Amino acid sequence: MDSERTKILKFMIAINKLDGLYYSIAKQIGVHENEFVLLYALSDGKRHTQRRICEDWQVPRTTIHSVTQKFVKLGYIELVPTGHKEKELLLTEDGSAYLTAIFSDVFKAESNAFKSTLEPCADIVTDTVSQFVSLLGKSFENIKKEEDEK
Repeated sequence: MDSERTKILKFMIAINKLDGLYYSIAKQIGVHENEFVLLYALSDGKRHTQRRICEDWQVPRTTIHSVTQKFVKLGYIELVPTGHKEKELLLTEDGSAYLTAIFSDVFKAESNAFKSTLEPCADIVTDTVSQFVSLLGKSFENIKKEEDEK
């Protein structure tokens, strides 16, 4: 039986390979990885703030801001006032068409892999990984606090 350390390493390798697959497909379809992330984040058709995308996708705010500005100039994204300081990002019709053009094969590949593996346990896996990330983040914060106190 695998030790806890070996299981964690296998898990981390799998996560890194998954990340690498998305980096590779972005490169293959000719989209910068940060553009890929922003478009992927908006692919659910909902409005998102730059701040939320940065937090969820772990991309620096300046990076998302730069990509957002590029896509606003290209007419792919509209900045929608919310009544607060920050605006929400909304794909325009041209942005939706661009997203569909570059992501249709990606979404098909994801769907095929999902149906063959994760579909029966997706909620459990997602919830468990989310809990792991949350607890690990808190543990890392405690390590930082302890280091700062030294």
